Amino acid sequence: MPTRPTPTLSALATPIAMALLAPAALAGLDPILRYTFDDMANPTANTGTLGAAYDASVGPGIVFVPFAGGFAIEKSAPLDSQVVPLGAEGVFDLADANFTVRATISTTYLDPDVTGGMFVVTKQLIGNDPGWYLMVQRNSGLARFGLADGTQSLALFSCTSVNDGLPHILTGVRDGDRVALLVDGVVESAGRVPSNFGSTSDNPDALAISGRALGNGTPTTGLNDEFVGLIDDVEIYDAAVAPTTPSNPADLAPPYGVYDFSDVLAFLNAFGAMQPDADIATPIGVYDFSDVLAFLTAFGAGCP
Repeated sequence: MPTRPTPTLSALATPIAMALLAPAALAGLDPILRYTFDDMANPTANTGTLGAAYDASVGPGIVFVPFAGGFAIEKSAPLDSQVVPLGAEGVFDLADANFTVRATISTTYLDPDVTGGMFVVTKQLIGNDPGWYLMVQRNSGLARFGLADGTQSLALFSCTSVNDGLPHILTGVRDGDRVALLVDGVVESAGRVPSNFGSTSDNPDALAISGRALGNGTPTTGLNDEFVGLIDDVEIYDAAVAPTTPSNPADLAPPYGVYDFSDVLAFLNAFGAMQPDADIATPIGVYDFSDVLAFLTAFGAGCP
């Protein structure tokens, strides 16, 4: 079974590159919520279009440290501390429609024995509870973006580990039935929301940064949720402001970004039904061995 390539340091992890990759600059749209953590008089002021009603409170264990020409938040204690926006939590139940969540992070944390994730931004409590999240896997350093509807979940993994201590921009986006996870502006995995996927919005939990929170704004307990490292420039858009182009035509089944038998089975089903997902080689419109060979080649290559 194909394995992931050895991660390389990102050439994009500089303040200049981060500014060039900002979704607002690319799409000409304003986020509905944005925390830069740079205004020390009011470090969690929301500069997005939702206004001051969604300013936030900073939980215990968070400190502000210099980062990328401004400030970022850092965990200073082993607590599920987070920044929790106030107001009607339903405003952030966005994942049924086009939306984008973006954050800049820096971490060196890795624990191969712990399979859970460090939550960067989340609007979900536990398991398959309806909602969405952006996280970093503790056991691999891979970024992860996911949606859940209460009974099933959809996960996308990055091909690149982001626990090298450099700044990385993580972006999760939904555009219609397409979803994608980007690292530093590059699509690392992309896929489709299943046709039977239910609503993600039946969620009473507060939006949390660096952890998870209950609907009343209190944190969940346990060290498995908290993000170990720096978080900066958290943005949420009620529009798709990043591309969702598939990065590999063989990545046909969730979890996206992982190349396994589920992708082989999805290709065989699509090929047998003459569906577009299996028509990946010329001549287009003809389903023959050239498509099979193209799939096997892409599958063997794994992560781009």
